[in-house]
Formats: sequence, C-alpha cells, structure tokens
Amino acid sequence: MIKLGLITCREYPDLTEDDQLLIPALKEKKIIAKPVVWNDGPLEPNEFDLLIVRSPWDYYLTTAEFISWINKATSAGYKILNKPEIIKRNLHKSYLKELQRRGVLTADIMFIPKKSVLKLEDVFERKRFKKVVIRPAISAGGYENYLVPREEAESFNPIAEKILETSDLMIQDYIEEIETRGEYSFIFLNGEYSHAVIRSVAPGEFRAFEEFGGTVEAFKPTADMIDMAYDINDALGFDTLYSRVDGIMANDEFKLIELQMFEPKLFFGKNEKSVKRFVEAVIERVG
Repeated sequence: MIKLGLITCREYPDLTEDDQLLIPALKEKKIIAKPVVWNDGPLEPNEFDLLIVRSPWDYYLTTAEFISWINKATSAGYKILNKPEIIKRNLHKSYLKELQRRGVLTADIMFIPKKSVLKLEDVFERKRFKKVVIRPAISAGGYENYLVPREEAESFNPIAEKILETSDLMIQDYIEEIETRGEYSFIFLNGEYSHAVIRSVAPGEFRAFEEFGGTVEAFKPTADMIDMAYDINDALGFDTLYSRVDGIMANDEFKLIELQMFEPKLFFGKNEKSVKRFVEAVIERVG
C-alpha cells in the first residue's frame, strides 16, 4: 500500500467535495489517501510516501508560515507535488511577467512594490485602462480583489494603500469579455491535456468563482485551443503533476489570466474520466 497525503487547510479538513472524489479511485489502486491539514503542525517522519498539494487555500494569509511548513516537510524527507520550487515560483503573480517575456499573451499587468506610494488615477493616465482589477500579488479565490473603473480611481486609493502596507500590489487590465464569454480553464495532468471548463460570472460580478455566484460548466475546446493551451502550459518548462491554464477570449485572441501550478481546483466533478487520469498520473510518479 502507498500512503498518500493530500495537503489541505482547516477550512477543508476532509478535503473539498471535488477532491473527495479521488479517495475511492486511489484506493482501488492500493493508494491510501488522507487529508493533511497543513495548519495542524509539522508531520511526523514517514507518515506518508508522497504529499500532493490540493487545497491549502488560506496560504495567502500566512504565506511565510506555509512556506516554512513546506520546507520542514521537505527537510524531513517528504516528496511533494507539485515540487516546492514550482510552488514558490507560482505563489507570487509576477510569474506572469516571465510568461510575457516568453511570448505568452496575457492581460496587461503591473506590479507595485510593497510600501510604495501610489495614485491609481496616475496608472489610468499612463496605461489608458478603462477598468482594472487590483489585488495582492499573493492571493487566491478572489481575496481582496477589487474592480476599479477609471472614473472611480481616486476613491480606491485607500484600498490600494492598505494592500501595499503588507504586500506587493498587482494591477490587471479588466477584460470585459469575461461577462459575456466567461473564463476558460484547461486542466493538464503530467503535462498532458485532460479536460476543460468554462467559468461564468454572476450578473454584476467580475470574479469567476462559485463562491461569488459564478457557474462552472464542462467545455469541449477546439484542437487549436488545446494546442494554444499546451504552448502556455509548457512555457516555463516545469515538470508538473497538475496545472491549469486560465484565460479569456477577447478580439479572437486568448489572453492568459493565470497559469496555476500550485493549488488549482481541477474540476474532477465536471469530467467523468478526469479522476481516473489523475490516479494514473499519480501512479506514474510513484512507480
């Protein structure tokens, strides 16, 4: 029997509903999977043969503590997937700049260093945005995401200032097509395309998350879209067990919003073959 730990957080001590689908499928292959709540402290040596990061979705509140936990687990001899170096690189959204340098088309983005003095109206004047989304450069799940229209820029300065007290600030051009066309997510397992979904926002909302009233539906992309997603997924050259390419179609171009290689939801419930593919991907890793 292989002992597998699925890393989660206190909000999901029994894993998310989506990840719970993995437990019986892994057991069929003699892999005993259990949740590991990272906030509960360091692991004892040899508790698990492998750790897989799934839903530590509070990491952005105590990032240093989470990284310390990962480092201690690594020092104790644990193999973690995705690899810690990938996790650390993917935490801060500045990896998007590296993707831009490698030719990936993304939504226009800026990063403002922590403790900087910023006037959002100056950003709009310089970049000629109509609307932007501002958020901490390390964040997830729509946490402290704000939609800022040009004409209201000055009123959001106190919010930006508060974020900058403790974090770098990310400013991202708002792509309005998310309201009509949704956001596409392409899931890859061991570098191979598995399945895709389209995430739609609720009326009057800009965050494509179910927690904010959004919906998720299975989506069958064209061969060209899959090829495009492959190019993005491979752009950083990382060897990943799982990854997710998120983006929006605008003016017949796919603009990347995020390449998630750390803790993305993989939407197993939206594709009946995806759980089996994930289990097979894990087996490839453990031999």
